[in-house]
Amino acid sequence: MDLDAFVDAYPVLSHVSPTGAWPSISSGGLRTAAQLIDAFDLDQVEKDRLHTVPRAQEVTLRMSGEPMVLRDQGRLLTRRDLQSIFGDGLTVEEWVQILSQRLYFFGCQREMQPFLDKYTSRGGQDVMQVHTSQLVQRLGSRIGLAAQNTGAIDRVRTPHKLSDTF
Repeated sequence: MDLDAFVDAYPVLSHVSPTGAWPSISSGGLRTAAQLIDAFDLDQVEKDRLHTVPRAQEVTLRMSGEPMVLRDQGRLLTRRDLQSIFGDGLTVEEWVQILSQRLYFFGCQREMQPFLDKYTSRGGQDVMQVHTSQLVQRLGSRIGLAAQNTGAIDRVRTPHKLSDTF
């Protein structure tokens, strides 16, 4: 799907954050997990772990007393043979890095609802909506589209997480 077709199909996109994240987003903008990890005063071993190891649980980091939440990547951990889902030589560590360098938006309520259901039970969620056309005007070629839920694990036995997924 090209960007014009994407804008037509999804005129509004939604980003979901833990309740209370809006003041930080409003003042500092949306930040990727990688940007958050790098912004915190963590030792290098912890930074490397957060950049490369799937998170079994949410990780809360604090900056000036403000909590910043890195979502869990638990669905990546549901598969014993996790490496088998990756193709073209991609490793688990590289996939976690790829995921952490992006922001994620939902194109419709149906896709967003399971995510909301999962995290609302953990303390609520803020949903920020943006006009897709404005996002495309500002970010254009920096936008990557994926035809799959990149954090989920399909039940197929062949590799389906590839370096060109986005």
